[in-house]
Amino acid sequence: RLSANEPMDIDSKLALSRTGGDAELARELATMLLDEAPRLLANLRGALEKGDAATFTRTAHTLKGQSDHWGWTRAFEIAKTLEQRGKAGSLAEVSHEVAELERAFTDFLAAVRRFAAADCRPGPDADLRSDVERN
Repeated sequence: RLSANEPMDIDSKLALSRTGGDAELARELATMLLDEAPRLLANLRGALEKGDAATFTRTAHTLKGQSDHWGWTRAFEIAKTLEQRGKAGSLAEVSHEVAELERAFTDFLAAVRRFAAADCRPGPDADLRSDVERN
């Protein structure tokens, strides 16, 4: 389930700011994520089962980046922890966290599906600059 602090939907403003306001590109990235994430989650699980720390770490890193891009904090934090465990070569007892990441991605991908299906064009007054550009 979603944590109390996790949004139910993707932050459209953030998603659009990451693509310079290009709604079509944002939807394309969403579609790519929907295609790629299940494979990556399966790769993560497979790397864990094989004890392949290098693949596990690389895959956790990719999943961390995907969730960060869309502002999905819970998945980002779990993937970050898994990446650190993989770098340390410590894959023992991480299956619970992998299952937690899989659950977080289920909610995340449902939100991405809703985003991809929505009309996410920015309004005329939308400020699509990133936080760095604004500050």
